[in-house]
Amino acid sequence: MSSVHTEETLFRRAHELLFRHPGVTQEIFRALVVEGRAYAQTPEGAALQQRLLHSPHVARARMLWDVISLSAFTPDEGPLPSVVVHEFARAALTEGLEEKLARLFEQHV
Repeated sequence: MSSVHTEETLFRRAHELLFRHPGVTQEIFRALVVEGRAYAQTPEGAALQQRLLHSPHVARARMLWDVISLSAFTPDEGPLPSVVVHEFARAALTEGLEEKLARLFEQHV
């Protein structure tokens, strides 16, 4: 298995994990942001924050997070990310919803 294939599998699995329980993912993300912001208020945290702000690795990690998470999780979001609610409402309006749900159910039974 090539490293590209392995990375793509890893990215896909990470995406699936994040969206399997979006409410839990949202709460974990919010807690990490709160903790990070509190740490940034300390002298050590402020110094680390300055180093991280200029790190190309952090910028790439942020890009990876944004793509895998679809930027759905934010520190100020409610318990269920609005993108999930929006997509659920959009799906409810699609043509042939019943047939699509029936196929989905048949695939997983």
